Amino acid sequence: MNEKIIVTYKDRDNSYDLTLEDMDRVDHYCENECLGIQFLISANTLRELVAVASQVGLSPPFTVGDLVSAPVRAAVESGDLSTKVDARFGVDDYALVVPLVIKQTYNFLFKL
Repeated sequence: MNEKIIVTYKDRDNSYDLTLEDMDRVDHYCENECLGIQFLISANTLRELVAVASQVGLSPPFTVGDLVSAPVRAAVESGDLSTKVDARFGVDDYALVVPLVIKQTYNFLFKL
């Protein structure tokens, strides 16, 4: 199939090309499943970060600053969570990811 590319992105050694057909599939999935999947990704990431924060001795309520702190970051990077975050969000910038997962988890739980 030689369909016109709608979105293209190059990162490191990877190329990401999406066609109009791909975008139609995205529309279909989003109507049915995306919110649940997005919630699971965000909620699992947040749950894992909270567990790490507890393991390094921080106490709730955890702030964004706590979850991106040097002790949490070091613990995350020593395990496989860093790889998971990069795979889930395309970045491992915790200052960017942590507020996102907090907001998405909250908004899904409270239907905002």
